[in-house]
Amino acid sequence: MRHMRALIVAVLLAANASAAAGGYTVKWGDTLIGIGRRLGVAPTSLANANGIGDPNHIVAGRSLTVPQGGHTAAGASTGSTGGVFHVVQRGETLATLARRFGTTQSAIVSVNGIANPNRLRIGQRLVIPGQRWLCPVRGAPGQAVSPVNSFGDPRPGHRLHQGDDIFVARGTPVVAPVGGTVRHVRGAIAGNAFYLAGDDGTTYYGAHLGSYVASPGRVNAGDVIGRVGTTGNAEGLAAHLHFEVHPNGGAAVNPWALVSSAC
Repeated sequence: MRHMRALIVAVLLAANASAAAGGYTVKWGDTLIGIGRRLGVAPTSLANANGIGDPNHIVAGRSLTVPQGGHTAAGASTGSTGGVFHVVQRGETLATLARRFGTTQSAIVSVNGIANPNRLRIGQRLVIPGQRWLCPVRGAPGQAVSPVNSFGDPRPGHRLHQGDDIFVARGTPVVAPVGGTVRHVRGAIAGNAFYLAGDDGTTYYGAHLGSYVASPGRVNAGDVIGRVGTTGNAEGLAAHLHFEVHPNGGAAVNPWALVSSAC
């Protein structure tokens, strides 16, 4: 009984500490990439600030110092992270990345703690400062985009809705909210669908596309994946994108905080 009480107290203390000013307490399932995305700071900066030698191994319950420029856990925003992740591809340089994303080389160097600006590694994961998590549909100026918070709603076959629906005109571009690797899937319910393994460690899923645009493989944030449609069991309904979010590739969570702020 004493052991159980101590364990409960420890859990409560950890929960309270996770919102402490200037810091963040690691929870089960956390990764430096995921923490960095939520707090708006580069994973390498978190590792350096906390003396973490192996960024792939962090211990639940550990209190992390958040470097200047990041947010505390209490102030973190799920809709805007102060930067998006990009995986360096062959031939890319700081100059080409700065031009593509509308930022500066020095800003990229600073937020990522890059020691040698002339050497980027293929596969290196960088935070691009000033970029935002993008709405997964790109409506034309003045075009109505109507997201609906339908996560958990009952569906035929005793199913529960695992995402939110974003209603918009048929043919509207469906874009990658973050950079990552996309693959196509098809099914009787989903119709034309896709999975996006995001550079932020989150897996995104979209369904009912009318058509595909991007081939399976690497995409950057904002690249067009496909177009909104009514395939699968959405046939006969208003055109929309069914959109899911799976942190760390796990169970779906309600994406409403992201969708409502970005769309």
